[in-house]
Amino acid sequence: MKRVLVVPIGFVSDHIEILYDIDIAYRRKAESLGIVLGRTRSLNSSTSSWRPLQRQLKENITKSKIQKSKCKVQNEKCKLKKKALFHFDI
Repeated sequence: MKRVLVVPIGFVSDHIEILYDIDIAYRRKAESLGIVLGRTRSLNSSTSSWRPLQRQLKENITKSKIQKSKCKVQNEKCKLKKKALFHFDI
């Protein structure tokens, strides 16, 4: 018997696309094909899972504030930087 583990990386919390599509519809289809379908748990409200994202977000906001203060002096050069407030380099 084959086993498949689904890791829905596009979603950080449970909602209809996970709870119904994966847990019910896809699981039924997999079972009809003789496959056991499992899914990793979503982050939901797990504090330890959200801390790295929270740190990165705070760091980006701080960088943005510094960039904005520099923009007052170099207005034209900073237009693109303002648009990249939530860019993550992972």
